[in-house]
Amino acid sequence: MIPTVLLCYHSRPMSAGLFFRDGFRQAGCRVLVAGPSTPRVYGKPDGTEHEFPAEDFEAPTIELPNSGVDVRQVVEQAERMGHAIDLVTMVDQYDDFWLSGSAPPGTAFAYVCVENFGPLYVERLNASRPDKPYYMIAHAEAVPFPRADFSWLPFGFDPFIHPLLPTVARTKAAVQIGTAYEPRPTVWNYLRAKFDDAPPCSQGEYLSGLAESASTLFGRTPSYRDMAVACNQAFTALSSSNCDFSPMRTCEAYAMGSVLVSDDVPTIRAVLGPPLSEGGFWVAHDRTPEGHYRAVCQGVEAHSDIIDRGIAHVYRRHTYKHRAERILADLGIQGACRMIAGA
Repeated sequence: MIPTVLLCYHSRPMSAGLFFRDGFRQAGCRVLVAGPSTPRVYGKPDGTEHEFPAEDFEAPTIELPNSGVDVRQVVEQAERMGHAIDLVTMVDQYDDFWLSGSAPPGTAFAYVCVENFGPLYVERLNASRPDKPYYMIAHAEAVPFPRADFSWLPFGFDPFIHPLLPTVARTKAAVQIGTAYEPRPTVWNYLRAKFDDAPPCSQGEYLSGLAESASTLFGRTPSYRDMAVACNQAFTALSSSNCDFSPMRTCEAYAMGSVLVSDDVPTIRAVLGPPLSEGGFWVAHDRTPEGHYRAVCQGVEAHSDIIDRGIAHVYRRHTYKHRAERILADLGIQGACRMIAGA
């Protein structure tokens, strides 16, 4: 029997829910999407919205308000549509939409908390009773979670959302896609000057679009498709977080052919193994602007020697299909593709 997963998240073009949607489908599940939807996002420099082609956005099967909703009501609504739900998975992205309560008997309930918003998640999970809560941020398991019953679920990648694009020329030394909080603007202005003698950008410019110099790309892209094109242009994907957890792009970088350059933190080692200096395939920096520059240069120089190892590693262990299978296994649900001999 093919299990049916009711996947609940805020549907929008840049959403972690998309990863789990594809992951559960790749794991052999039938997936219904429930939640509020926003087919456009703000972000153009003039303050208007980005428009997206239809293939970049999937409207939910069950439209829900952008607020707290009782999980039983959502399951009952799906059942009235003729669907027998085996698993409800809530992907909470620090949004106004979340699920409260417990699932009806016979339906498993997993709750995935994305990013580092612990106090909010504790408050919500105290009003919710999932069978299994996960904390999806790449903290090392030794780092205390906001609740003792959290299980660590590292970020992964989706082969379709984060593809290797052979037709895109790899000409940039480094790329970083993400929010322009400090020290990132300082680091990237240093790199722009060091590599290309390019003038600095303001934080606002980095926040509203993708700033480019001859050797660097940094800022925000309006869709995952644009992000994939940007990352396929670079030899390295740089994280300048100055914090003790690894970036969301940890595995995505290798899927798109870039060597990760990052803080040397326990969780990067837990996901990717040791850095280049210890025989691995990623490069650690020392958190100074000059340290970032030296590490990027190391990554560019070593790219051809180590990138294939990194790509093979993340495909073996870190797709969102692997994450979906982890949830299914924890809750005793068999994905259809594993019922086929030899699959």
